[in-house]
Amino acid sequence: MQQIYAREGTREDFDRFCIYSMHVRYLGTPEAIGPHEVLEDYIRLFLDRPILPRVRSINIRMLDAKFLQYLLRSSTPAENQPSSSASTLSSLTIYHTLTCDLYFEEGHGLARDVLAFQHSNRKLGGGIDTYQDFHPFPCRSHYRSLPPGFWFQASMENAFTLPPEDADLPSHGLRRLEVAHYLRELPAFFGRVAKMRALEHLKISIAHRGNMWEAEGEDKAIQQSVSSGIQHSVSSLEIEGIWSDLYAAIYICPPPLAAGQLRAFRLHYYLSDIPTTQAKAVQVLDLPAGIIPPDDLEALTVELLDSRERIRKYGRGPTLMVNAFRPLLRYRQLVKLHLDLPCNNRLDIEFFHAVGAVMGGTLRHLVVLRALTPWFDHSVKPVLTADDLPTIAGVIMPRLETLGLDVRYCKISSSAKRDSSVVSPLLGTLYVGTIILRVQQIPQVAEFLKRHFPGLQRLYHHPRYHREDPWQCVMELNGYTGGFYGPGEGF
Repeated sequence: MQQIYAREGTREDFDRFCIYSMHVRYLGTPEAIGPHEVLEDYIRLFLDRPILPRVRSINIRMLDAKFLQYLLRSSTPAENQPSSSASTLSSLTIYHTLTCDLYFEEGHGLARDVLAFQHSNRKLGGGIDTYQDFHPFPCRSHYRSLPPGFWFQASMENAFTLPPEDADLPSHGLRRLEVAHYLRELPAFFGRVAKMRALEHLKISIAHRGNMWEAEGEDKAIQQSVSSGIQHSVSSLEIEGIWSDLYAAIYICPPPLAAGQLRAFRLHYYLSDIPTTQAKAVQVLDLPAGIIPPDDLEALTVELLDSRERIRKYGRGPTLMVNAFRPLLRYRQLVKLHLDLPCNNRLDIEFFHAVGAVMGGTLRHLVVLRALTPWFDHSVKPVLTADDLPTIAGVIMPRLETLGLDVRYCKISSSAKRDSSVVSPLLGTLYVGTIILRVQQIPQVAEFLKRHFPGLQRLYHHPRYHREDPWQCVMELNGYTGGFYGPGEGF
């Protein structure tokens, strides 16, 4: 349903709409919908049924809140109708203008309708379990892409907290929450999150603050959060923003409520603020154990979100030495470790022996690559060579199914050199990152991969800005699927 035309509705129109509305499962609205008078007439004429009785997901761009309010009110069972069934609506995504705090009463009214919807439907085993409120990437990475008004956000998020009378029904609350906030708002935001006891997945997009908030304000927010004593229930946590804000946001996060609870942690960053020194890069890799418990984590991901067109504007970041990665050795239950970093690294085979000793029994996915592509910089030479891959995937961590490391393919063994006979049958996916392959190396590399990794099916590489792509030739020779991998793929 895209538009309700601006004319007076008749009884025949409503009867016809009743028939078609039964088939609507997903509602997406690119712009504002009106006229509201038609919806008011509909509610007046059909008090005994919702406007969209079987809708499951609403994705709406709001210039005002009235249309969404009508939808929610029509799907809210009355208190005197105990035989009613719960609404099928479970997912709500909204985008709106930046002036919503100017219309405080309207935003507060929408929050009241969400609360009433949740209260009535939770008792019947339903209610909204997924709520998202920010513009999609890449819009939110721009300086002008500000989050909605703070008071509006606070009102909506409060509507998803469990009221005292529902204290015994945490299973019927919000499970997935994705919102945008400034750093200064996070302590109060996490106070609301702590009351969402059914919450399993949380994603926070950190809005760029410009000159709104200086360093002392940031420190104050961190101290306020640390001293608050609150805890959260999420098992999957994502934070998105510029690199320096990621570090600050991590320390504002409260710890999980229970041992073994937080199992997945993801960080996404933009090119507008890549670290220029090793010290700044290490801040994000050295996660505080009190906030991200190392004994519980099963997936740790750091990824660059940006378009490939902007990559060439940025030079090479700092080079990380092995010591920068040693904090990762405290994670003994990792199944997935995926790091796309804005810098080169000097990881060697000895470090991966240490990784295997710590998490070799659980790790299935290991990717540590530099995300930026320095085509112009031929001085970037990894310590690892292709000969190290069979050792890592076949000897040190034989349970690996996915592997991606920066290695040199220029010195592949042609004789029975170190571990040249090692085979890794479980490895099915290989990431080769930004490494450039010369055309004359294609047959040798293809044969090397086929010999050592007979189960390999997928190969991912960064795209080249030239017509011929040697990695694509390797894929064709060995019959691999996969393709391009790197910043901005899919956008």
